[in-house]
Amino acid sequence: MVAVVTMVVVVTMVAVVTMVVVVTMVAVVTMVVVVTMVAVVTMVVVVTAVAVEMAEADTDLTVFEGSSPGDVCRARQLWSSLSLLPPQEPRLESADILQRLPVSRPQPRRGHRGATATATGDPRSLKEERREAQEEERRRYQAMAENRRQVLGLLRKQREQRIQREMVSIDFNPRPKQEEKRISRNEDGSDHDRDLVQQLS
Repeated sequence: MVAVVTMVVVVTMVAVVTMVVVVTMVAVVTMVVVVTMVAVVTMVVVVTAVAVEMAEADTDLTVFEGSSPGDVCRARQLWSSLSLLPPQEPRLESADILQRLPVSRPQPRRGHRGATATATGDPRSLKEERREAQEEERRRYQAMAENRRQVLGLLRKQREQRIQREMVSIDFNPRPKQEEKRISRNEDGSDHDRDLVQQLS
């Protein structure tokens, strides 16, 4: 009985090992088939792309049909001599000339106290500089406003003087005499017109 059990165990182990080997072989074969299929698909795609490129390249070529071989040779020489070179890009610099200009550094203003504070980056000095600039601008505007007030005052004074001169000379204005002459002329003219009307009737 022990021999039968041992035999069954051995046969079972051989069957299990055989199945493992078969499964492994099936997996390897499946993998080989998959890799082969991927390679075939890749080759088909590459061949198709090359064929399309060749077909497009054939349409770009000039064909000399019905021409003598000498004419074809001369035409090829002509077209090869006329092929354009790639455009040369302009060079904005020359190798023998120093192109770089010296860098300009900001010069501190003379008599300006805040120049050293700006270099250190002190926030208080920046505020003081800003305040000083605002005060300077305010003073400038006040000077312009004062100048404007003076100009307007001069204009007002000149206007008042002109009005006073006109008021003084209004009594001696020769205009009323001219108006009286015009009235007297019109009256004389109307008498003359009346005489003409009477003669006609």
